[in-house]
Amino acid sequence: MLLKDHSFRLLFMGTIFLFFFSLILSASVSLNDYPQIKSNWDDGELTIAINKLQEEAKKRSQNDDMVDLLKKLTFQKNKFDQWLSKANNLLRQQKFKEATEVISFIKSINPNYIRYIELMNRIKTAEEELKYPFNVLFDGKSMGDRWKPYDDFEEYIKFDNSTLMIDVPKSHGWAQVGLESSETIINFTESNQSYAYHLKFKLDPKNTTGFAINLEGENLDKKLRSFSKISIVYKVINEKSAILELRKDEYLQAKLEMSTVPESMELIIQPNNFMYLYLEDGRYLQTTSIKYSMPTKGYKLKIYSQAKAYQTEAKLALKSLALQKIPFEKKKLKAVIFDGKHLEDMWKPYEAHNHHFSEYTRFDNSALVVNVPKKRGWAQVGIESSETIINFTESNQSYAYRLKFKFDPNDTRGFGIELEGRNIDKSCSINKLQVFYKKIDDNASVLELRKDYGALHTKLEMGSVTPGDMELLIQPNNMMYLYLLDGRYLQTTSAEYTMPTKGYTLKVYSKPIKRELPSKMSLKSIELKREPFEKRVDPSNLGKKEGKIVLFDGKYLGNGWIPYNEQYKNYFKEYARFDKNGFMIDIPKKHKWGEAGIITPEPIVWLDGLGRDGEYKAIFNFDPIRTTGFTIGAGSYNSSWKEPARPSASLNWSQIADQNTSKLKIYIDFKLILEENLTAVSPSIITLGFEDGTVTFDGDTFDTKTFKWSYIIENRPLHLWAFSRAYKKNLPAKMALGKVILERKIATPTSPPKPAPGVEPLPGKEIFGSKNFEDWKCYKFSTDKKDHNCTIDLSDLTINIKRGVKSLYAIKSKNKIITLDSRRIEVTPLKIVFSFDPRKTDSFDIAINSFYKYHVALQKIGKNKYIFKWNDKLERTVDEKWLKNEWNGKVNIVVAKKWIRIELDNGVKIPVPLSV
Repeated sequence: MLLKDHSFRLLFMGTIFLFFFSLILSASVSLNDYPQIKSNWDDGELTIAINKLQEEAKKRSQNDDMVDLLKKLTFQKNKFDQWLSKANNLLRQQKFKEATEVISFIKSINPNYIRYIELMNRIKTAEEELKYPFNVLFDGKSMGDRWKPYDDFEEYIKFDNSTLMIDVPKSHGWAQVGLESSETIINFTESNQSYAYHLKFKLDPKNTTGFAINLEGENLDKKLRSFSKISIVYKVINEKSAILELRKDEYLQAKLEMSTVPESMELIIQPNNFMYLYLEDGRYLQTTSIKYSMPTKGYKLKIYSQAKAYQTEAKLALKSLALQKIPFEKKKLKAVIFDGKHLEDMWKPYEAHNHHFSEYTRFDNSALVVNVPKKRGWAQVGIESSETIINFTESNQSYAYRLKFKFDPNDTRGFGIELEGRNIDKSCSINKLQVFYKKIDDNASVLELRKDYGALHTKLEMGSVTPGDMELLIQPNNMMYLYLLDGRYLQTTSAEYTMPTKGYTLKVYSKPIKRELPSKMSLKSIELKREPFEKRVDPSNLGKKEGKIVLFDGKYLGNGWIPYNEQYKNYFKEYARFDKNGFMIDIPKKHKWGEAGIITPEPIVWLDGLGRDGEYKAIFNFDPIRTTGFTIGAGSYNSSWKEPARPSASLNWSQIADQNTSKLKIYIDFKLILEENLTAVSPSIITLGFEDGTVTFDGDTFDTKTFKWSYIIENRPLHLWAFSRAYKKNLPAKMALGKVILERKIATPTSPPKPAPGVEPLPGKEIFGSKNFEDWKCYKFSTDKKDHNCTIDLSDLTINIKRGVKSLYAIKSKNKIITLDSRRIEVTPLKIVFSFDPRKTDSFDIAINSFYKYHVALQKIGKNKYIFKWNDKLERTVDEKWLKNEWNGKVNIVVAKKWIRIELDNGVKIPVPLSV
């Protein structure tokens, strides 16, 4: 009895089918083993996916598992088609609810199936027409009260077989004869912006040679002229071709090449000033005029015959004209911002180099297809957002934006994606992000990511693969990432520019490889998602904070890390992946030592507050199942070779091939100090610990090991690195790295040293002040090397540098004023203290000995961003609030025999060996 209930029967059938579908994904061979085919399947291209799988099965000699998978997929598609056929029959009977229920399980299994989407659209349209029926304005039988003749040639108008027939012979100018509405038929007012109007025209193509339709705006105030005008024009070019044009306000124009007169057309006018003209074959035209507002009274309508040329004959056969009024809701930001079916109000055609959108585009199979033939120059045709779609403001830095693009790889040869910055004050924003794909031939293609007009440019060699799915991640810290379906990615940044204050507009367009060559692009959809973004803590300025911070999260590099090792073979681009489980390096055999990973080009750990009982830990997390060998370490960095340098401490672990063991090696300054055998399983966690004068290595598969390392002292900077490494040359290497975490314990505070009782403090000497101005002179840095003459009031040394000034003023001692006593500094360092007015100082440069040898600087590098640095080699960020509210204005330079330490008093410190 229960099975006779329609809803229960559907539920029972769907449950069985969902169980069957789960077998497809859990089989020994599943769709997950073929990412591109799975992408086609998930996109609703079931036939394409099945055909590709059949080709794969043929290549692999009809593998039993693949044949079994093929049968299951074919069964699923056939079942879908059966449900769709049944739903189609119910739609004809206007049983909309029952039709939707029959295909409801397709939505839960594969909602992108093209036939399902098409039928759901038809059900929605039918429901709308039933709920909001078309009102027949003209029935082809008579003019009635609503219409009057247009032009004076009424003798050429007649009604025949429920059709208005117009037949104007030669020698009548442009032969414009037809109908004109007596009153406005579409009405928009300021309070009535909640409806869109659909006008449906039906023509007799056999008795029509050319026509024009005009919708002319009228205002309530008759003195106020309305510029709002919509025109549809059908022109015959020759016996085989014609053009259909959509015009707005006499300026904007979109057109389609036609072979016959359309039998039916639907014009949609929205209150947001967007207009669409749809044909029965799915093609459409779109136009807008954001320059002018909608008319305050509404639109009057004219439809009339249009001659091919002056003084030639013209025919028009109009069967009917109907009007539908449908509620209109302005589109809000949603996940799918472009669905491949038509342009909504947030999009407009993008037409570069004098080429029209409608000439080369069509909407086909839920995709925008652009096909530009050869000899069209650099023709770039596609879509452009009407407003910014990604918005960052000073108060909105807690979100990142992820754009997902779907292309049809079988119908795409080249495209460009541009995100262009816009500022609120309309000033020029240099911030621009570009993605270019170029298919050179069947076996070679390139994907490029460019930032700021190519200033920062990275690329991937794609071979014969055309990207179908891509994700572009834009973060408020000015980092951008481009991810592919297979896990490969590109990354770029532009730290010298701030984010645009208004946001980014988006363009997607076809792009030829070279001038005059053809280009093709098939864009299926664009999704936009906003996701929480937690700005990484700057590890160079942690102050007295204790606890843990994440240095690397396994999701993306961020601006603290760079690929290792790009100086040699660039294995990183080819074999590095970011997936849901973290960061993965998978290098096959015959790639030397299989080294690829990450390294910090700037110090990422500063041992502030280490003291005698402080402790720092760098904790590396690995996935043992996917890891066969790696090297991790800390220390110095060779900026020329972009690799670790002395002094350094590192650990190497690698599985021994064909043995159930592994090898652990530890190096200090590249010298091997320990080697031992372990089990074959990779450590899942390794900690590098730093205490005063020592380094410790600790892992979950080996005992703790501690070694003396004199490099570890308070305030010392450390670079970190982690990269894959094979056990022997030309063997494969894998490394699956999760998070890298820094843990800090600050030393117990101690009182500054004081002289022993009865001992006088060491003497100090004032070398710049009210008593010794005569020892100093004004000095000017100028683009004119000969122009060093200047004067300055030393009693009030306030220097303000304005933007664009090419000459900088300074003071310089006339003679050497500091003499180092080598015997003294062996025992006690020399301390030089510079005192500034903290309320009036946010930058300085102190040169010691000579400007180019040693200099200490505080620089403002952006809005609210400051760095404290030594010789352009070592630098640390400075907290803006601390600088403005807590800094006492003092800068200390402490000189010892083998090192110098520079300090913002009670703030950041940089220790420097004198060799640096």
